[in-house]
Amino acid sequence: MAKSTDGGKAWSLKLSEVSSFALNPRDPAVLLASKNDGSLWKSTDRGETWDAISDYLVSGDYSSITSLAIAASDPQVLYAGTSDGTVWMTTDGGGDWFEVTDAGFPQREVRRVAADLDEANTAYVVFGGFDVQTPDTPGRVFRTTDGGQSWEDISGNLPDAPLTSIVVDNRPAYAGVYVGGSLGVWVLQAGSDEWLPFGTGMPFAIVTDLELNRDTGVMVAATWGRSTWLMDMP
Repeated sequence: MAKSTDGGKAWSLKLSEVSSFALNPRDPAVLLASKNDGSLWKSTDRGETWDAISDYLVSGDYSSITSLAIAASDPQVLYAGTSDGTVWMTTDGGGDWFEVTDAGFPQREVRRVAADLDEANTAYVVFGGFDVQTPDTPGRVFRTTDGGQSWEDISGNLPDAPLTSIVVDNRPAYAGVYVGGSLGVWVLQAGSDEWLPFGTGMPFAIVTDLELNRDTGVMVAATWGRSTWLMDMP
């Protein structure tokens, strides 16, 4: 992981062999990162120094932590998803981790975990792959509202296609869950049980990442080979 303080003109390496990272959405000085060996690290000074905060949550040469999330309303609550299809959680900033994998989860890679901005015990998990790979445990998007004690499959009418990213928006005008993947961007609006395609003008391309700046209202979608696209959501 590298850091720039001049708009990207110069970079300095702060942590090597990083497989995933997360930024506290309400405190940019706090970062969480995983290394290729499955260990987790935390910085409270914008990446200048790092402290190990976990044992290894994965095992094996081909397993890794694929996604991390910090609960903005309670930064002591952290979530981690793995390439083995497991989800982990801590409520004390990384002192103790416990597995919150649901029996109904598909045994496919966790591509993203996301924590609700206002409710630390509410989180979402999205999976890659296809239901045909795990016919006994289908599903692409799951939600917990009790800190991982139980999970609800909210995949609904989403097409059976891999997902790669998720954004949760709590702003009243746009409240909902937004996911990106091999079939573009979809939204499940608050209070609805139907997923809808979101936005117009994007090319038919895999969306590899979604990010939302809630202060400016700009949603950014990164695509595979077709550049990065912006949408104003003021």
